[in-house]
Amino acid sequence: MTAIVDCTADPAIPALAVVLDAVELDRILDALLPSHHGGSRDLQIRILRYHPGKRCVFEIVRESTDGPRSWIGKVYAADRADVYQTMDAISRAGFGPAAECSIPEPIAYVRELRFLLQEKVAGPFATEFFLSDDDDVRRRTSQRCSGWLARFHEMAPPTGPILDLAQIRLLIDRWSQRIAGAGGAIADKAGQLRAQLELAVPRVRDIGECACHGSFTHHQVIMPAGRTVTFDWDDHAVADPVFDVARFVVGLRRLALRCLGSVRALDAAAGTFLETYLLRCRSEVAANLSFYAAAICLRLAKKDVHHQAESWAEKAEATLDEGLRVVEQGV
Repeated sequence: MTAIVDCTADPAIPALAVVLDAVELDRILDALLPSHHGGSRDLQIRILRYHPGKRCVFEIVRESTDGPRSWIGKVYAADRADVYQTMDAISRAGFGPAAECSIPEPIAYVRELRFLLQEKVAGPFATEFFLSDDDDVRRRTSQRCSGWLARFHEMAPPTGPILDLAQIRLLIDRWSQRIAGAGGAIADKAGQLRAQLELAVPRVRDIGECACHGSFTHHQVIMPAGRTVTFDWDDHAVADPVFDVARFVVGLRRLALRCLGSVRALDAAAGTFLETYLLRCRSEVAANLSFYAAAICLRLAKKDVHHQAESWAEKAEATLDEGLRVVEQGV
C-alpha cells in the first residue's frame, strides 16, 4: 500500500494520523464498504485541500481485482455530522446520483474520526466552461448552474443553521472590522461599504427562507455529461435564497477579474444565470439581490485580507469597489 501523507501532525485534527494512513484507511473502507472490498491490492491518498486546524479534503483511489474505485474523504477538526445528515436529506429529496441535478452521494460519517466519505464525481468543473472562448458554452453553463439552484431552492428540505438578516448584519460588522486592520484605502472602502449596507437594510424584503448551499459558486459545480453536481456542503444554512444567487454572480465577477482581466468580462454569463433563475423561481428575489451581492463583496474582500495570497490587496480593493457600485447602482 502507498501512503502520500505529510499533514498528520495537526493537533486540532488528530484523526488525520489515522485516516491518512493507507493501512488504517483500508480497514475503515472495509468496514464502511464491505461490498467493495474486491481483493484490495493498493490504496492511494491524494490531498486536495488542507486548511490547518480546520479540515482536510483528499481523494482516495483503491485498486482492486475489479478495477480502481475512487471516493472523496474529508476530516474535520469539529464534529460535522450535520454535513452528512444534510447531504443525506438532500439526496433523498431528489438529488441522488441518478438525478440530472444532484449532489455527491454521501456514503458514511464516522463520528469518532470526524470523517466524511462521499462519492467522487469525475468531470469538468463549471469554471472550465466559464473560461471558454465560446459564448454559447458559457451560456449553457449558466443555464445548467441556475437550473440546479432553482430546483434546489424549490425542493431541498430546509435543514441547518438559520442565517437571517440580523445575523447577516452582525457578519457585515465583523467582516468590515477584520478588513480595517489592513489600513489604507482598503479599510476606508470597507467602512464605506458597511455604512452603505446599513442604510440599505430597511429596503431588504422578507421573502421567506429556504435551504441554501451557503457558498454556491462555479468552484462547487462539476458538470459530467448528463449531470450537474454541486458539492462542498460545509456552509449549508436556512436563509434567504438570494444569498446563493448573489454568491454565484459575485463569484463570476471575481473569476472574470482574476482570469480575464476585467470584472465585467463575464457579465453576459451572469445575466443568463439571473434570467434563468428568475424565470424558474420566485421573481421577488430580485429585490434583495443588490444588498446580498454587496455584502458578499465585503465577505470576499475580508478573505483576501485574511489569506493574503498573491495580489491580495488589489483583489480586495477591486472587490470592495464592485460592492460599492452594486449597492448604489444594482447588480
